[in-house]
Amino acid sequence: LLCTMPRRRRIGSDARSVRGDDGVSMEEVWRCDGGKHLTAPPCMHASPALAALVLIVEDEVEIADILTAYLEREGLRTLRAADGHSALDLHRSARPDLVLLDVQLPRLDGWSVLTQLRQRGETPVIML
Repeated sequence: LLCTMPRRRRIGSDARSVRGDDGVSMEEVWRCDGGKHLTAPPCMHASPALAALVLIVEDEVEIADILTAYLEREGLRTLRAADGHSALDLHRSARPDLVLLDVQLPRLDGWSVLTQLRQRGETPVIML
């Protein structure tokens, strides 16, 4: 996945696909630098501190487990919420780069959560 929001943050572990506002990719920067400042070309493994954070909002544990496993295998960090209120609290405190949001949730449904997230800002949301 690649974030299309203005922040140009990387989502995923392939730094070569990230381009800044000037259109130059990280791989091109490394090649032009001759490796002087970067010890190796951008690799497929993002460091945990730099990896994008994905908030998974899913009340079915098995589905949340599967999503978590796939995302973490790709080098992303994940947080999980099992209901709409917890999702909003985690979104406020953790400021994730992406939200995977189930529609049918206890306490507050996914559409209501989406409405409140849109009032807060431009976090990308994928509805499940």
